[in-house]
Amino acid sequence: MTTHFSGPVESTNGFVGDVTGDISGDVTGEVISTITNSAVDGAIAPATEVATISKGTAAAMTLAAPGASKVGKRLLIISKSAAAHVITITGLDSTENTLTFGAAIGESVELYAQTALLWSVISLNGVTASTV
Repeated sequence: MTTHFSGPVESTNGFVGDVTGDISGDVTGEVISTITNSAVDGAIAPATEVATISKGTAAAMTLAAPGASKVGKRLLIISKSAAAHVITITGLDSTENTLTFGAAIGESVELYAQTALLWSVISLNGVTASTV
């Protein structure tokens, strides 16, 4: 059963779940505006805020430098499948340029766009960094 609302909807505890349709008015809190899901090899767009990888076998992904519009923002990449995904990154702030997921669902990496050309690693969860 689907519930539809018309008129103003207010919550003192926030909303959880998907929102479809138009939103007007003020929005506060954490808003994830761009989510991508990849079931194939390819590129993760630097403008993405959350990227999920769901390919059933090891995905070979790339990530370009952040770009000027991404400076100061974070990017979270999460594995939705139990495969050893590999992401080659342009502009990682260390000697490493490759992140390898350890083949478990839920493994993740969080990056911060330090400059237009530089990603910094905030956290690695089941992911290792290396030079390839």
